Amino acid sequence: MILVTGANGFVGSYICRQLVSSGKPVKALVREDADLRRISDILDQMTICTSDLLDLPLLDTHFTDIEKVVHCGAQISFHSSDCDDLMAVNVEGTRNIVNLCLKYGVKKLVHVSSTAAIGRTGPTDVLDEETPWNETKLTSCYGKSKYLAELEVWRGQTEGQNVAVLNPSVILGQKTLGKGSGQLLEYARKEHRFYPTGDLNYVDVRDVASIAIRLLDDEHNGKKFIVNAGAVSYQRFFTEVAEIVGIRPPEIAAEGWKLRIAIWGDFLRSVFTGKRRNLSAEMVRSTAAKPVFKNTRAVKELNYSFIPLAESLKWAYAENSENEKS
Repeated sequence: MILVTGANGFVGSYICRQLVSSGKPVKALVREDADLRRISDILDQMTICTSDLLDLPLLDTHFTDIEKVVHCGAQISFHSSDCDDLMAVNVEGTRNIVNLCLKYGVKKLVHVSSTAAIGRTGPTDVLDEETPWNETKLTSCYGKSKYLAELEVWRGQTEGQNVAVLNPSVILGQKTLGKGSGQLLEYARKEHRFYPTGDLNYVDVRDVASIAIRLLDDEHNGKKFIVNAGAVSYQRFFTEVAEIVGIRPPEIAAEGWKLRIAIWGDFLRSVFTGKRRNLSAEMVRSTAAKPVFKNTRAVKELNYSFIPLAESLKWAYAENSENEKS
């Protein structure tokens, strides 16, 4: 039996889908109040169990028949006000999963982390799996929480647990439900005058799921893999989306005074509507940076070929178009 935490999430749902399609027995761990729309069509093909990652006694009851674990469950936010929750769910939650894997002799733990957990020194870094952690003004609380979660996984390895870690970049695909990268895809499909000046590192969710499942079964223990198809400028990204959905691409770089106006406009919108800001300081910094996350290890050691950006975007927006017609 394979346990998938965060099974109803964007990545977790695709991992469950691929496992089910290959005939593997899956136990899907979700919160009691979880939105199950992403996995509604495969619910009857899995064992569904409910628990919060922080509820250790309840989590314990779900591990008795588990052979392997893919840990996708996490909180994602780039708002500094969510820092305490990020640390609790991502760090303590991962600690609980690692401890239960050790307790029950789980054969393999695959942990889905993030490129946000890889150290940064400047806005134009070239980074790989060996880049040391370095906390700077570019570091988000989310990134720090995922880095500390990785430390829990490596601690588990020193205590005898077979582990592998994935560090995906911005994940593209269908069934985003407007969250995470879904907000980027939703923004990009509407006409805007401005585009960010930085670069986007991207990967198809199907690639993330495929690599996670491969690492469940192969001999790559104690290694981490950057899962990143490539990097493009935001201008090119928005232009490719515009060609697919049939709109005019943005033409003006959002920098200097233009960016400050956007930030203040977002702040005033939040004040007068009571809604959370769309743009946090961490988000603004990230869209101006131009890092490159090297995928050499995944390409060479796993002999993996990533799905091209154009194919990922056509697939993602094809589903959106079908949903609008129905």
